[in-house]
Amino acid sequence: MKKSHDTDNAKAKANTDVRSETEALQKVLVTTSAADANGSCGSYDPEIEQLRTALEVAEIRYQEQQTRMTIETGGLYETLESVRAECARELCELRLELKNKNDALMEAMAGAAADPHRPDAMQQPELEAKLMRSITDAAELKACLMDKENALQSLAEENEALKAGAGRAEAELRRKYEAAVAELELAKAAEQDVRMRLGLVTDEADRSSLRVQSDQWRKAAEAAAAALGGGGGKDGNGGTVERTGSLGPEYGSSIGGKLMSSPFSDDVDEESPKRRNGGGGGGGGVLRRMSGLWKKSPK
Repeated sequence: MKKSHDTDNAKAKANTDVRSETEALQKVLVTTSAADANGSCGSYDPEIEQLRTALEVAEIRYQEQQTRMTIETGGLYETLESVRAECARELCELRLELKNKNDALMEAMAGAAADPHRPDAMQQPELEAKLMRSITDAAELKACLMDKENALQSLAEENEALKAGAGRAEAELRRKYEAAVAELELAKAAEQDVRMRLGLVTDEADRSSLRVQSDQWRKAAEAAAAALGGGGGKDGNGGTVERTGSLGPEYGSSIGGKLMSSPFSDDVDEESPKRRNGGGGGGGGVLRRMSGLWKKSPK
């Protein structure tokens, strides 16, 4: 009985330790969820790692606790079976002794009744005293037998209580373990969402950079077109040819494409009457300025 109580106390202490570790794990989970709600992306990964570590430790402790409980329960079962076998053996011995005494008593009484003139019949008081002693011994044996049966019943009830307690503790540990796993999955999903959002922000920054670069290219192309049209020229009849107006994005894009893909002289020969009439010096300067602007634009 004392050994079973010590085992029960050890199990209660182990369950308390596992419960404390599970509560600590839940506190880590709550801290991680609060950090995610506040948008603290910088400390998110360390908290996830801490959560994973705590979960692994809790799982290891859970497995150790299960193994220890299995071993202790097996030892308790062996002890219970040993006590039960001992009680059954003593019970059989007591019943056999009681039966022998009853048989001896009945034999003596039968002999006395069959031959009243036997010397044994003259010892009636002594026989009565033996009978009383036998009755007393039988009563004591019955009382001892009842005590053994009560002890056996108590052991069986205690065994059932220990089984029920172990089942409840195992169910509680399993529930807390599954809750911790679910919290970890939620934390992983939140981490994935944060990473996806960071990727979207990075893509948006890249697109903004591309827009700025495109605007710079367009401005360079407009400046080049303005330089080409602002100098003016004369047509074949001596008139002045003027180019006014701003260039749209499509026209600037075509200018930029011509600058990137074809020689400058051919495009300018097709567009500038002044160059066809001998005004090549100004056009060459414009092209040099356009080339300089293009080289200065960010890559």
